[in-house]
Amino acid sequence: MIELRFEVTTTKVDFSKMVLDLENAALGCANDLMKMESDIVANWTNKPTFYVSGDTTAIGITYTVIPVGKTLQWRAVSRGAKGKTFGPKTAKNLVFPYQGKGNSYIPKTSPNLYYGGPGVKVGPIRKFKQVNWPGIEARHFEESVMTKYKPTFESKMKAALARAQLR
Repeated sequence: MIELRFEVTTTKVDFSKMVLDLENAALGCANDLMKMESDIVANWTNKPTFYVSGDTTAIGITYTVIPVGKTLQWRAVSRGAKGKTFGPKTAKNLVFPYQGKGNSYIPKTSPNLYYGGPGVKVGPIRKFKQVNWPGIEARHFEESVMTKYKPTFESKMKAALARAQLR
């Protein structure tokens, strides 16, 4: 959680202008975060889009970056998915490319948020009675983006607060 605390040192402060300055700075930060999230999925085939939702109350200013559209894959990759066992439904065997455990698929993203590969299956065609799917390792996109952006966020908000107090 990111907290921003400040004290007003003068008595002649126009709080409506101060709130407006802080809102504009927070909206700029939210748009930066939306761009960072969009860059993560830039090469995905089934990528979600993102939008910013904002709210100003008496106790705070909140902007949230929300994925919309094709969010099922986003949530599964960002939060991870539990593994399970699969078997054939009607045929005798499962048939697919397999090169060995951990070597049969090159993902498009990796936990470090950088491009990982083309997102393709590789290897010779193999047959199996059942397979144990290990699940999806959580990439924690939101936490990684916030960790990278936190210093920028704090500096932008402090600058907006300083501008607002000078008015």
